[in-house]
Amino acid sequence: MTARRSRASPAGAVRNVFDQYEQLENQVTHSLATALSRDTQLRRSFLARFAPGGSMPRNLPFVAEQQLPGEPALEEAEASARGLPDAWIHDGSQHALLIESKVTASVSTSQITRHLATARRRGFSRSQVLLIAAGIHSGVMSRGVLHASWKSVYSWLRSHAGASFWAAEAAGYLEVVDARFM
Repeated sequence: MTARRSRASPAGAVRNVFDQYEQLENQVTHSLATALSRDTQLRRSFLARFAPGGSMPRNLPFVAEQQLPGEPALEEAEASARGLPDAWIHDGSQHALLIESKVTASVSTSQITRHLATARRRGFSRSQVLLIAAGIHSGVMSRGVLHASWKSVYSWLRSHAGASFWAAEAAGYLEVVDARFM
């Protein structure tokens, strides 16, 4: 993973290692993507839990965020303007799980369609989108779209926290964000 653009923290405030983005959605996605990037077993478990059905291999080795696979990471504003998925888990050739994170913003079917089209143009012919949101967005039901709530991702991370340092760190960060958000 590439170093992220830091934002200054207020005087006296303690920064968390995951505080690398301005937008809340990108902050929580960064914590998850970092955990999945750093812990292979955790990534395999994530794919088994959130991309079930055998259509996505469990050994996808690459995790990218705020970028297209094979290209350098973009500044947060540029990635947002280009409409990139928040994160990709991929094999470098044809399989990709695109993660679109929503915390406060709404999602549109056209955004998801654009993500899948971008993946196809990049050669990822076997792609799916995982929409992680505060609640389930039943209005965004198209082929290749999986749904999960941040609550279920948090519960899954907590269930792995005893065996995975990175799961514990990401779950702890989601608790911090939730407390800040409230």
